[in-house]
Amino acid sequence: MICQPRLLQRVGGAQLTEILSLCNRHSMYRFKSSKYKNATPKVPKKGEGWVLDLSVGAPQSFGNHIKASALHKVFSVDNRGGGSLGVLSLDDTGKKSKNCPLLHAHSDFITDFDFCPYDDGLLATCAHDGTVKVWRIPDDGIVPNVPQNPEIVLQPGKSRIENLSFNPAVDCLLAAAADSALQIWDLVNQTELGTNLKHDELIQSLSWRGDGNQLVSSGRDKKLRLWDPRAPGNLLDAPSHANNRDSRVLWLGDSDYILSTGLGSAREREVCLRDVRRFSSPCAKWSGDSAMGVYIPLYDPDTNMLFLAAKGDITVNFWEVSFKEPFLSEASKYMGEVQTKGAGLVPKRAMKVMEGEVNRVLILGQDCIVPVSYQVPRKVCLCPLCSFRFCLLGSISLRASLVHEFLKSARVDLSSKPPGLMSSISFPEKGSLLAS
Repeated sequence: MICQPRLLQRVGGAQLTEILSLCNRHSMYRFKSSKYKNATPKVPKKGEGWVLDLSVGAPQSFGNHIKASALHKVFSVDNRGGGSLGVLSLDDTGKKSKNCPLLHAHSDFITDFDFCPYDDGLLATCAHDGTVKVWRIPDDGIVPNVPQNPEIVLQPGKSRIENLSFNPAVDCLLAAAADSALQIWDLVNQTELGTNLKHDELIQSLSWRGDGNQLVSSGRDKKLRLWDPRAPGNLLDAPSHANNRDSRVLWLGDSDYILSTGLGSAREREVCLRDVRRFSSPCAKWSGDSAMGVYIPLYDPDTNMLFLAAKGDITVNFWEVSFKEPFLSEASKYMGEVQTKGAGLVPKRAMKVMEGEVNRVLILGQDCIVPVSYQVPRKVCLCPLCSFRFCLLGSISLRASLVHEFLKSARVDLSSKPPGLMSSISFPEKGSLLAS
């Protein structure tokens, strides 16, 4: 409903109040239900925004094979038996056939790697050689053909390491999956914190809760397990997907919901959403086509946007997550040209917010990296600040020296509004950095 000026001149105060009330109710219904469901994928031309002529090969592990910080992107390459990673600046594009900087990190295949959420240059890697290493990547990148030395080397045991993940709230706290054992490491003191955290078989995926207090894992034993690093054993467990070839699990921010992807008994792809308060059965379940590759789930807790990309596919599915019925809503599907070998989400701090960008997915192909930018339509009638959300600032919520005393800590947030549009900064009691 649009109120014309001439109409407003003819009505009295009571009628004007009623008309404005109707306008407000209509606006709330129309625009506040979802600001991002109409976000559209934008992909640059192949010769302009892609990274080309890479040697990626066909990496086989439970990792995503490409990760990004606000400064760098790191990806698997077919070099030295998979023991190296390609390292480029986040905005780097073009052909990299002979001059792609490589990080020669391990003597065996690198299974997983992760950037520290509080340090854009701190990278952790793990491999089949049974070691976890932490590297410092300079802001201007690494120099080709110059050896790099790790900051930290951990040897959790003789088993190969399959997964790792930095804690989202505690400085230098790392979770690693060695075969069927889940290990929590304090990187500052290089000591193991968690004990007796085990699946019956190989761990395939793990994910921290957004507040850093708990984590969830999935394994080849077809189980999902909830863990508290301060307590021995798992808190809860539930049946996962019927086919144990591969599975992924993702804690949706600091909510009470966990999303898992895998394969059903007939090799059909499955996506399940669970409430940890009723963990035994999913509150929402989706089954799709039969395929060998499970979905890699990428979730943005600031916008509740979920992206699903599967190895071997050429599509990226964008869903919206809500914590009430119907829980999962399909929004759009991007059909690309490149078969997916890996996928990663770019941190919010690197978004081009003045172009309406709210998320960016990096697709790793056999010889390229394709950025898929999701942008919201900007309408003149809407406040231009409506699409700016609070996001992870990248500041430490809790020092590693305090993890023995207190593991629960709120993450530190910052508005994604450009600096020129920020009017004031306040520090609420919970420790979140909010801009208004």
